[in-house]
Amino acid sequence: QRNPMPDGGFVLTFAEITERKRTEQALRDGERRIRLITDAMPALISYVDSEERYQFINEPYCRWLGRPEAEVIGRRMEEVLSPEFYARRQPYVRRALGGESVSFEIELTPTGSPQPAYGLATFVPHRGEDRRILGFFTLLQDITERRRIAAALEEANANLERRVEERTAALTRLNAKLQQEIAERREIETALK
Repeated sequence: QRNPMPDGGFVLTFAEITERKRTEQALRDGERRIRLITDAMPALISYVDSEERYQFINEPYCRWLGRPEAEVIGRRMEEVLSPEFYARRQPYVRRALGGESVSFEIELTPTGSPQPAYGLATFVPHRGEDRRILGFFTLLQDITERRRIAAALEEANANLERRVEERTAALTRLNAKLQQEIAERREIETALK
């Protein structure tokens, strides 16, 4: 630090900051490791503060938004998401900022998209040491394929039930016809005796 003297000179003072620099480097290393992990995960991850401002998003979240991280961090959710997407999430945002962990299914593509995608969203409140809500963590997992499989299974079950009903009806008709033929044969046999 340079301190001016009244007679025009100056005094330089030095402070030992090695420990502070090591701590800063350790924090940067930790952040880099966390970023590597979250960017490699097949899920959309973000952190939103109590004012609904994005403070963190991982690379898959950037790709989903179609924007670089620099255009998202520090901006409010309602500025980043479409009005439709924001409106669908708002009740869950309020619950998370109220201290409740919430999970819900949500469409990840705009309504009317030819190939809709669906996600399972989880909002987990972040509490400070004083238990005050500081924001919430979000995790969005793509469940589109799981939904397609469930729909296909449901359709297959419905088709199977329909086929069983059709076969049962056909067997019932055949059985009734057979019973009628047996009854007619008995009448003929009785008449011939």
